[in-house]
Amino acid sequence: MLGLFRTARKSRQHNEEAGWLSPQPGGQLLQSPYRQQLIGALWDMCSMSRQVFVDYVQAPIERYAGLVQELPASESHHHAYRGGMLDHGLEVVCYAMRLRRQHLLPPGASPEEQTAVGELWTVAILYAALLHDVAKILVDIEIHLISGRRWHLWHGPIPEPYRVRYREDRDYHLHETTNLLLAQRIMSPNALDWLYSEPRLFGTMMYAVSGVPERGGIISEIVGQADRTSVSKALGGDPSKAYEAPTQSLQRKLADGLRYLVKEKLGINQPGAPLYLTEDALWLVSPRVPRELKGYLLENGVGGIPGSDTRLYDEMQAHGLIEANPQGQSVWPVTIAKDDWSVDLSCLRVPLALIWPTPEERPEPWSGTLTVREKASKKGKKDQAEAATPAPVDTAPAATGTTPPSLPSSAESSATPATDAPEQGTSTSATEVPGLDTDSLIDLVTGGETANATTPVADAQAADPSPVAATHDGASSPQRTKDEDTTTSQPAPTTKGKTLGETFLQWLQDGAKSHRLLVNAPKAQVHGVDDTWLIVSPGIFRRFCHEHDGVSWTEVQQQFQKLGLHRVRDDGTNIHSARVDGQNKKGRLVKGYILKRADVLPVEQRNNPFLSLIEHRNMDVNDAKRSE
Repeated sequence: MLGLFRTARKSRQHNEEAGWLSPQPGGQLLQSPYRQQLIGALWDMCSMSRQVFVDYVQAPIERYAGLVQELPASESHHHAYRGGMLDHGLEVVCYAMRLRRQHLLPPGASPEEQTAVGELWTVAILYAALLHDVAKILVDIEIHLISGRRWHLWHGPIPEPYRVRYREDRDYHLHETTNLLLAQRIMSPNALDWLYSEPRLFGTMMYAVSGVPERGGIISEIVGQADRTSVSKALGGDPSKAYEAPTQSLQRKLADGLRYLVKEKLGINQPGAPLYLTEDALWLVSPRVPRELKGYLLENGVGGIPGSDTRLYDEMQAHGLIEANPQGQSVWPVTIAKDDWSVDLSCLRVPLALIWPTPEERPEPWSGTLTVREKASKKGKKDQAEAATPAPVDTAPAATGTTPPSLPSSAESSATPATDAPEQGTSTSATEVPGLDTDSLIDLVTGGETANATTPVADAQAADPSPVAATHDGASSPQRTKDEDTTTSQPAPTTKGKTLGETFLQWLQDGAKSHRLLVNAPKAQVHGVDDTWLIVSPGIFRRFCHEHDGVSWTEVQQQFQKLGLHRVRDDGTNIHSARVDGQNKKGRLVKGYILKRADVLPVEQRNNPFLSLIEHRNMDVNDAKRSE
């Protein structure tokens, strides 16, 4: 027996030296210290008997491991290393279990019912997390066996040494609708029977796994947040890793561009300069330097650079290129002084190692003082508003990193973005199998959960600034504030001959088509209702303004109204209301514009089942104007 084991090990070593990976049993793949501690964390978080845990949690995870083997989670994005898919799957399950503890499920049920089926909800969320992108190994990659055959995992686990190649023509959203193809290879018939004992829960879980968040409800919310946290944590951390990332990654492009600007172009350590070097960090004046960085990259043909300062700061912070302030935001209010010169600025803090790997390379530090202010002055607050700096912790940026997938502290893993915060894009990666951040793992299991549960639909308050319109309750339109409107005396900006309203419409259409703007999802600002679309006001206009400087959301809204694409109510007002009938936010209202035609947006129209339009009698906008 020992001889057979040695022979198998030598054969596996030989295959790996030749570039072939040898399949292993799922239980063996889970034996690494990192994965064992993740499973231990799951056991601590699941309030079930040991045998139930083994049968309904550990066994499916072993089958998952046997299926995904040592495949990466992505080609050059997050967890893009050997075994990354398994690590990512386990992390998402752990984060989801942590978030599940913050919810009383099913939503709105009596305490007795929640106690009776709570364990079943736990298992449903766990399975949804485990299956959330398992079909990537079906549709994103090609598996080539050593015998010369192509292998598809719907036939079962990989039977012999294999290599992996990513498909160049892959559809990046196809895996969401094909995850269920592998569900029965991971979940046992007994587990499916147990889940189906609660048909509503069974359906919610299946919709969540299938990428239909409007029907996946709270399960989609929890799994989505857990996925973003795992991805974001895989990207952040050690800034020195930025130069180990693939050259085509956004992280590497930002790091290269920033290093060039600092060393070759921008002045440093002079009154009025955009850069200040202290003993422990490099300080970039915001938003001047980030915009210089965007301009430099665009001039050199680098694509994929976020258009808004907010999203750019999110990218840089998630990858460790800039450091967050004590409030978790990107911008630091500082006072810079020397002799009789002093100025209050908003700055980004960059780790020294990102620009100068060794101390010998660094210039002399700033000879004056640089003091972080505890609270921003009025000027500092204005600078921060102009720089658009809020950075939710659970964002999922779009670039490549090389950082260990250590689990976050409770504050990181439970952060919930604000209603009007932009939805974040997908994210990217690591290149080596890392170690475990034990302190963070302890936080995962025992740390205090402080975040509020997320809601299925954003409850944005509508504002209707048109001269002839009032809000739904008859109140006059809100007055513009300084933070929202700094350009009232300027003409509405245009893009290539387009009016501001047409520019907004193009942005809306492009965002819906590219999935950058969520549709029918929790916190989305575009929802299907009454066989057309409701766009949430003022949230959608505020988001547009986050990405387009020098314009207020009220101006954008007024210019949009002039396009005449929306329905006008019989009383001449523009804002419509829809009632939320979701599982955990019944009776709330979503307000916004109703488009006359669904084909205004280039995506398939599907009504959000949790929304119902309160009023249906409308007339054409021109008719409304004629009736005045």
